[in-house]
Amino acid sequence: MPQNWITVGFDRGTGIAPFAVAGTAYTGRTAAPTGTNGFYTGSIELPAGVDPSYPSNVVAVIAAGAVATFTAAAVVLQLRTTMIAPDGTLSELPTVTNVVPVPDNWPLNQPLILAFNNGNGRTFNAADFVARATIGFLFTRNGLDVNDTYPVAMFFGTLLTLEYHQRCQLVCCP
Repeated sequence: MPQNWITVGFDRGTGIAPFAVAGTAYTGRTAAPTGTNGFYTGSIELPAGVDPSYPSNVVAVIAAGAVATFTAAAVVLQLRTTMIAPDGTLSELPTVTNVVPVPDNWPLNQPLILAFNNGNGRTFNAADFVARATIGFLFTRNGLDVNDTYPVAMFFGTLLTLEYHQRCQLVCCP
């Protein structure tokens, strides 16, 4: 079963966070430490070849939003997923919350790649998705959570990547 991926782009922001440039590296959305800020993605239909019997991941890129001197800090990031099944049934999958340790004195030019973990090593369990469903994501930083100890704004890359298994396309011999 080959591993595939699809990117899901920014649709609209939530909270008071503006767009800004993270150092000279890339443009992203800021997420302040004083509230819940982030972005909604556009909705996508899961590709026909997605095998929902396998778990899948959502991967994001985050980076420091300002130079600050600190040690042992972390950010609280949340991923909410809404799914509309082909029959029109609307459901929200469980929110995935990760407390992500950040590097000491996190430099602006050192982005981190984050694969959301629901506690089972993956973002979504097998059978969380329905084949041909339409999904959308809300990606936020919860700066009000007591575990969010990073004292300044951070950046989100403005897309998420869904990694999934594709159904076997070959006719196999017994």
